[in-house]
Amino acid sequence: MPAFTAVLNLLKKVVGVDPTTDTFNIQTMLNDNWDKIDAAMALQAVDGDVRVATTANITLSGLQTVDGVVLAAGDRVLVKNQTTGSQNGIYVAASGAWARAADADTTAKVAAGISVFVRDGAAGGGKTFVMSNTTSVTLGTTAITFADIASGTFAGTVTASRFVSNVPPGTAPLVIASPTLVENLNAKMVGGFTADNFIQTIGTKAGKLTSVTEIPISSSTGMTIASASVSLGNYQILIYMRVTAVTNINVTVQYTDATGAQTLVVAAPQGAAVQSYTLLPVFIAAAPNSTILVNASSSVANAVKISASIVGV
Repeated sequence: MPAFTAVLNLLKKVVGVDPTTDTFNIQTMLNDNWDKIDAAMALQAVDGDVRVATTANITLSGLQTVDGVVLAAGDRVLVKNQTTGSQNGIYVAASGAWARAADADTTAKVAAGISVFVRDGAAGGGKTFVMSNTTSVTLGTTAITFADIASGTFAGTVTASRFVSNVPPGTAPLVIASPTLVENLNAKMVGGFTADNFIQTIGTKAGKLTSVTEIPISSSTGMTIASASVSLGNYQILIYMRVTAVTNINVTVQYTDATGAQTLVVAAPQGAAVQSYTLLPVFIAAAPNSTILVNASSSVANAVKISASIVGV
């Protein structure tokens, strides 16, 4: 039997059980049964509209504030967070004690389930909640539970042709707890790594992107643009320069490889014209527990904007 099937209690004569001397008014018996059948056929989900839904256990009385909404007498309220779960359901707010809504005040009336749209409220406004009990309930005895059907929480496998996020910009549209590779996923996690494995500001974490923010070269004698303490391995260094005034530029990369300390001249001292844009890729093999430094100088202070990244490859 379905979880929310109503119990009709139809009248009938049981042969061999009811006394043979019992008499029945056939018309009354049929009419009474038809009334019950009509009522059952008319059963449907409770009126799908409430003004507000609770967010915590409340006292079921008085014109209080629920989810930021000051209630008025007659407001329908979805009560779903009571400590005593059997108190949950739809109520009508009043200055005194609240009563269950007329369309949801008996077991038979909630037999078809409860599905309601919440019109107002800071947390619940605009959401739809459904009764999530998986077995039949007895109103006032069974703890009634509700679930937000748009919450995105599922216990099984979700199959869809595409995924569309409606969260505001700057909010993660998808959070994955597992580090397992997710094929073709354009998200923070790619290939089992998160963006934190690759990107950082100027720092010392090995094998990660460093100093991606464009900064001016303020020294004519040299300054460190990017640095990273690295482990043994191959690294790619990308250096980007944007010239805003005529100047002479010098860029070097200092590191240690298997043969010792090295200085690689990326841009020998030379003149650079205004509006020059240069992207310099450099590949090196670093020794274990060494430091990579990207140094630069400009004969005219602040005439060159530069950024550098150091990435393990």
